[in-house]
Amino acid sequence: MLVTASELYNFGSYSLDISSRVFTHSGEVVTLAPKTFDLLALLVKSNGRLLSKSELMASLWPGTFVEEANLSFQISTLRKALAEDGIEWIETVPKHGYRFRAEVDRPVQTYDGKPSQPAEEHVPLWKNRRLLAIVLAVGLAIGFISVAVIRKAVWSPRESAGSSPAVPLTAYPGFEMQPSLSPDGSQVAFLWNGPTEDNCDIYVKLVGPGRPLRLTTSPAWDDSPAWSPYGRLIAFLRFNTSISADVFVIPALGGPEHRVATISVRRQGTAMYSNRLKFAQTAGDLAWTPDGKWIAFGGRPVDDEAPGIWLIAADGTEKRRLTRVGGQALGDWTPSFSPDARTLAFVREGSL
Repeated sequence: MLVTASELYNFGSYSLDISSRVFTHSGEVVTLAPKTFDLLALLVKSNGRLLSKSELMASLWPGTFVEEANLSFQISTLRKALAEDGIEWIETVPKHGYRFRAEVDRPVQTYDGKPSQPAEEHVPLWKNRRLLAIVLAVGLAIGFISVAVIRKAVWSPRESAGSSPAVPLTAYPGFEMQPSLSPDGSQVAFLWNGPTEDNCDIYVKLVGPGRPLRLTTSPAWDDSPAWSPYGRLIAFLRFNTSISADVFVIPALGGPEHRVATISVRRQGTAMYSNRLKFAQTAGDLAWTPDGKWIAFGGRPVDDEAPGIWLIAADGTEKRRLTRVGGQALGDWTPSFSPDARTLAFVREGSL
């Protein structure tokens, strides 16, 4: 049976398994965000070579323009994960880049945890009667098991459907809404009114144990978080009034906000800002196109336009209409693109 080799690196009391994407400290798993893990892998594999900032950014965000602040944030996050060793091991070379100073042990590649062995002389299967008998026996066993599994799935659908219990992602005081999973499924962004239940902001946390990271701190109402296709950015809405909001983009691990546009999200009188909870949607009202160049929203860019689903360029330079609301309909909301960007799903709100 073919297996994939593990690529293991040891330094200090840490161990990094790149192929399995597992990082441990004294045997305990240390959870890292995907980009932070990738950064650690680049540094560990560099063999002490000085890595320039441009080289690191090109490797971490291929084909995408990013500000140097994003790399600085990742370096800071990684240093914190390495505790007291972080500052000593990750050396900053001013105006150039970073060097990993830890002594790294790279063991021989292993297969399923065992040292690799020299290849044995190839013997045709039909000449090895014992091996042939084992293969036939295993094949028959797999066949019987497959039939049993299929039969159970066909004849016991209710039992199969109920075998996986739901697991909560968050359980904080107040309310948490509008969850949005990162493209790799490792993180969730959501709206939460905070530990003191006094302000609605955007938070991000790893799926599993761990504390949430607060991304926004404005006293205004922030909602509708939406991940960019590569998981680097999060778009969200910040409400100015009951019918007006700014579209912002912020790095997924925190950093400076960038306002993309101001949009009109509801007709006058449809919703009251003070009663926004009544109209809070299960899904957010923003969505990125699969190529990451546009952000879709429900509403209209200016008051004199008919509502519908619109596209706005991620840099705010251009707007395009996708749908138009007519008749008694009040608006189109919650856009969602198919992976190939050929179709769009959305909710059309009728009159009351």
